[in-house]
Amino acid sequence: MTEPSDAELERIWLSDILPGMYPGVEPSPEPVTYFLGAQPGAGKTRGQMFIQRLCPGYLMPVVGDDFRQYHPDYDWLMETDPLSMPDVTARAAGAWTGMAVEYADGNRISCVIEGTWRNAATVLDEARRARSLGRGTRAVLLAVPPALSRLGILSRFYEDMRTEGSARWTPPMAHETTVGNLPRTVPQVAGSGLMDRLTVLERSGNVLYDGDNPARFVAAWQQGFDRTLSADEIGFAATTWECLVGLCEEFTPNNLEAHHVLELIRADIDRSAGAGEQPDQPMEPEEPTIPPPMPCQPSDPTWVCGI
Repeated sequence: MTEPSDAELERIWLSDILPGMYPGVEPSPEPVTYFLGAQPGAGKTRGQMFIQRLCPGYLMPVVGDDFRQYHPDYDWLMETDPLSMPDVTARAAGAWTGMAVEYADGNRISCVIEGTWRNAATVLDEARRARSLGRGTRAVLLAVPPALSRLGILSRFYEDMRTEGSARWTPPMAHETTVGNLPRTVPQVAGSGLMDRLTVLERSGNVLYDGDNPARFVAAWQQGFDRTLSADEIGFAATTWECLVGLCEEFTPNNLEAHHVLELIRADIDRSAGAGEQPDQPMEPEEPTIPPPMPCQPSDPTWVCGI
């Protein structure tokens, strides 16, 4: 394996990614940059659906993970060493993400930049740049308990392994680092003064907060992020956990990281179940000022075993 040079990265961007992923892009008279954040496995695809309903006209998605497939060694890695794929493709995916944002900025195209927000400076630097270019800025954050996002990263991986024979691995450390950082970075983003509007969503699509008050934005996210699972979610998670244990043994019996995440998930379930006879229920959503996205369906392909 050889790391693509800067010239090779630019060539791939111009010849493959730009025409392949962004055909028919359209400028906007009032372009907006949406910053979509959450830890891995939280369901940011659903957040993209929500933002699409906010944005009239064309919206350019900028998702770093989607660029990994263009790395020259991607297919070989997925076939022979999928667990190392994220590290090997990280530099290229980051470079192409930057090129996509520059393209959107330079052509006045509204875009949604998907990220984890584990580093506030990454979000704020781009928000500052967007505002300097006369673009609107909006933060959309998913409030999802880590118990559910841990389920999400393993469910997505093993569902693809089961149905496709290969899958993109999300390093659990990336999840845990983000979970540890978000209580610090969310207030930094919210209080920066660089966002025109602030929105918090549940994974289901419920709007928990939509406005311009940083304190209320942070409080809504914190309550949704820190809550214990509801009774229905506990049963939901327990069924999924049992399925994942079997799939882990079938496809990756020697993956110690996956086994550790399964232990964390089991502890999450037990902790919520032991929180009382009436576990915390999901927050009541605020009356949305904008139309919500379609709710999560039980057949959502990011969940295995019918979840």
